[in-house]
Order: sequence, then structure tokens, then C-alpha cells
Amino acid sequence: MTPLNVKPLITYTFEALRNSCSVQNSMVICSSDDPLILNCANTYYNDIFLHQRSPNLSRDTSSMHELVLTLEKHYNLAQPYDICILQPTSPLRTANDIDATF
Repeated sequence: MTPLNVKPLITYTFEALRNSCSVQNSMVICSSDDPLILNCANTYYNDIFLHQRSPNLSRDTSSMHELVLTLEKHYNLAQPYDICILQPTSPLRTANDIDATF
């Protein structure tokens, strides 16, 4: 896991999520092929669903669309629903940014 100011990069995403009003009482899924990231998610964010990505969803050429369809099927998500994809490579995103997007 890549650190930024001593903390793993992904923790900034979880901090923003925890402080966002828009995602309270929402289903939060962390999907990764890295067990360290999934473990970090499990210890840093309460009530999170962990999804171990298959190799075919972990390639450089894998699309987010493929992942969303897989998660939709795996978790039996009923449409319509809102989806918010928060990639950990945007550590400066805040809870206010998430709320303003919704």
C-alpha cells in the first residue's frame, strides 16, 4: 500500500466516506485484489463489504463497468440505485466533495 504522510493512501478515502452525510446508511464495498488493502478497509471502516477481485477484474485493461456489473450480480443489487466510485488515488477529495457530488 502506498503511504502518504505516513498513512496508507486508501485511508484518506475512508476518512472522507466516514465524514460524508450523503453515504450514511449506504452499502459501502471495497473491491481489490490486494489482501492488505482489504484488511485496511476492514479495520478502518465499519460495516464495509469486502470484495476480493478475480484476476480478470484486476488487469490494467479491466474496466470499471465490468467491476460494477460483477458487484451488482454478487451483491444482488436491485436497480435503480446510486453508485459512487471513490478511487484511493484522489486523497485530497473530502467529505464535502462527496456530498456536493450527490
